[in-house]
Amino acid sequence: MTITDRTRKLLWGRAAGCCSFPNCRRLLFSSPSGPDSPKALGDEAHVYARSVDGPRGDLPGAPDDRDSYENLILLCKYCHGLVDTQPTSFPPASLLSIKRHHETWVRELISARLVGLAPVDDPHRYQGTCNNLPVGQVWANDQRALVTCVYGSNPLPVGGNRWRASGVNFHLVSVRDGVSCVFGSSEAEHEVDYWCTDDSLHVIQYRYDPESDQILAFVERVFNLSVTPIEESLSLLIRIKSEHEIADLAAILGKPSDQVTGSEIEITLLKLRNAGLVKPAEAENVIRQHFGAWWYDGSGAETADGVLEDLAIARKAKKTG
Repeated sequence: MTITDRTRKLLWGRAAGCCSFPNCRRLLFSSPSGPDSPKALGDEAHVYARSVDGPRGDLPGAPDDRDSYENLILLCKYCHGLVDTQPTSFPPASLLSIKRHHETWVRELISARLVGLAPVDDPHRYQGTCNNLPVGQVWANDQRALVTCVYGSNPLPVGGNRWRASGVNFHLVSVRDGVSCVFGSSEAEHEVDYWCTDDSLHVIQYRYDPESDQILAFVERVFNLSVTPIEESLSLLIRIKSEHEIADLAAILGKPSDQVTGSEIEITLLKLRNAGLVKPAEAENVIRQHFGAWWYDGSGAETADGVLEDLAIARKAKKTG
């Protein structure tokens, strides 16, 4: 007997082209490289070996057609080698259970992606997710729910199904994976705008700009909730052409306390953030060189740490944008 085309389509389709082991789930296709076309790298592994001399081949319960879909499991080469060199640790019932759970995971994942998250009418039934904190907006389908837990300001609508608040945490509640924290903002920070579209949470964070003396949109974070682990992409929104050189700002940070005030230091740090949006690593090094300076304490240290976080966001946005 041989594996038929129909059996192959069932096996690869129901496994979504991934290794069926729950701690692996490696995509079993190579990416195209130059003139080389993509290749299928998975193994159509036998639960009961084709031969009675092979792994699990002599055990009772083997089907008459050992190349049937029911006797096959899609695995990567490593996991295939693992189960076949340790047949006692991976008996037929265990492999069939792994296959069944993987295919169920694929179906649930596809179902959740086909039906996006939508606002719910009664968000308070998710109170338990927030540990008795007030519940804000909730978006859900039959597999997942995105829950807003509020410990800061009450969320206010700002148009276009968007909300604004400070001190909010977002939790994803999944039938399959339980509860996971997606993102949180401190009530000490500026308010954030947030909204949900289908399978994505969007969050816009704001920052004070000393150049214009305004609060400006700094970065948009987009969380893809349809994949595990959750994927995040960043888009830097602030567009500032700094009037200051990083070296000049570093010189101010190096002045003694009798030549510059603490408030001037904090403004200088924010200007350094603006100047460092193009060269974040250079600006980060300047701050780190001043660890232990007279001003690196209290509000000065808080401002410096916040600028370091913003510069890290700028670096990450360059990679994901």
